[in-house]
Amino acid sequence: SSSGYTVVSPAPRDVWHALATDNAHASVFQTPVWMNALCTAAPFRDASRLYVAPDGRVLVLPLARHRVLGIAASMPHGWGSGGLLGREPERPEDVVACLDDLRALRLARIGITPDPMRAAMWREARSNARVESRSTQIIDLEGGYEHFWSKVLDSAMRAKVRRAERLGVEIEWDSGRRGVDIFYGLYMSWLDERADRRRLPRPLIRFLGRRRDPRQKFDALSGVLGDA
Repeated sequence: SSSGYTVVSPAPRDVWHALATDNAHASVFQTPVWMNALCTAAPFRDASRLYVAPDGRVLVLPLARHRVLGIAASMPHGWGSGGLLGREPERPEDVVACLDDLRALRLARIGITPDPMRAAMWREARSNARVESRSTQIIDLEGGYEHFWSKVLDSAMRAKVRRAERLGVEIEWDSGRRGVDIFYGLYMSWLDERADRRRLPRPLIRFLGRRRDPRQKFDALSGVLGDA
């Protein structure tokens, strides 16, 4: 136990799935199927932690541990945010207990990227952990599409959307291999454009891009998420 919290690892999948289902606070990055994709496409294994608080509340920390190196993350770079998942948002005492538990693992490095909306709580309860600030872009859709279109988007962006409509741009949805093929082809083209703008060798930028977001990552996500 850690500060009165009971800890189980890996987290039982049925409990984890129940916490992530129909949960307004959960993101796809915190689900068991996302962990499945990560462990398929990258050299990590499921090291998730289940915490039972003294008052009976249950929380899960999606945590991936490298199969060779002494490092772990929630979640690894390029795999979204992690942090604690519960029926309700975590409390400061939950964060402290989690950090104490992770420190006891004595790994070389453990990185936590929590939900950006609750990052302040983690920052305040960091308990001697090193804090790295990163930017996250969030669009508020609470007012509905019409409010977003007329009040949030500026006139320049609305003009670009209308121009795309006039040019006959169509939007298709595909969760299978064809969609991944098209997406990754566009990603490679975008990398080439970045290389040209920066006057850098295309092969170098493609290598770095593939290393950051390998093709097998999207194949794995397509395989485990399917139409979801």
